[in-house]
Amino acid sequence: MKYELENRIVHALAELPLDYREQMAFIRKERKSGVKWETAGVLVLLGKHPIHSSSEDNYFFLLNKRSANVQQPGDLCFPGGHPKQWMDLILSHLIIPHILPLRKGLGFQMNKKNNRESFQTITYFLGNAIREGFEEIRLNPFKIDFLGALSCYRLELFHRLVFPMVGIMKKETNLKPNWEVDKILKIPLTSLFNHNDYATYKLKVEGRFRKIFHNDWGDYDCFIHRENGQPDEILWGATYKIIMSFLKAVFDFTPPDTKLRPIIQGELYPTVS
Repeated sequence: MKYELENRIVHALAELPLDYREQMAFIRKERKSGVKWETAGVLVLLGKHPIHSSSEDNYFFLLNKRSANVQQPGDLCFPGGHPKQWMDLILSHLIIPHILPLRKGLGFQMNKKNNRESFQTITYFLGNAIREGFEEIRLNPFKIDFLGALSCYRLELFHRLVFPMVGIMKKETNLKPNWEVDKILKIPLTSLFNHNDYATYKLKVEGRFRKIFHNDWGDYDCFIHRENGQPDEILWGATYKIIMSFLKAVFDFTPPDTKLRPIIQGELYPTVS
C-alpha cells in the first residue's frame, strides 16, 4: 500500500487523547492569577525520499538548526513559533478549511470528526505552524498534508505551551532558510530506533541560565544525529521530547534506559550572558 505508513500515523494520532481544552483553561486560570503563559505552534514535519516504496527507510524528520541570530542558538527545532493572532485566525478560519488541499486529507477529516471540542484550537495552531514554516524555510503550504496532533508540551521554566502539529511534505520541494535558520537537517526515521545513538547530555550552565536552573550542570536525554563528514548534531530538549511522544504513539517505541546511555558534555548556550 503506497501510503501505509502515513495511514498508520493518522490512525494512531486520531486515537491519541488530546489535552488542548485543559491546557487552554490552564492558561486562562494562570492569567487571572497574574502569570502569563506563551503559546507556540510547531510543525512536526516528515518528508520522504522520492522512491516508489512505503518503507519506513524512506521517511525522515525535517528539522531546523537555529542560527546565532536567535535565542537557543545551535539547537535543533521544528518549524514553528509564537502565534500572530489576526494572521493565524485568518489562516485557521478561511485559508485552511476552504483553500489549502490538506483540508481534504484523511488526517484533517479524522481530527474534525474525533476532536470536535479541540478542532478550532488544532486549526489555529496548525495555521500558526504552517505560517512559521513558510517564513523560516519557505515551506509551501500547498505541498503539506496534515496527519494529526500530539499532546501539548509544557516548558515550565519558560512559561510556554507548545502545540505540536504533525505534517508531511507530499513531495520534495526547494527550501530556503531565513536568518533564523543556520541549516536544515533530515534525520532518518529509522535511525531513531537505534539505541546506540541515545545518550545523556551533560550541560554546563552559564550566565543567566544558572539563575534559572539553580545549578551549574544539567543532565538531559538526547539523541545523536550522525551524518557522514559532518559534525554530530544533538537532539534534546522540547524537540526531543515531542519526537519521543510521536514514536511512542505511532510505534510504541521507548528509548533506552538512561543508565545504559553514554554521557556527552556540552555548554548551555555559552554565547548568552
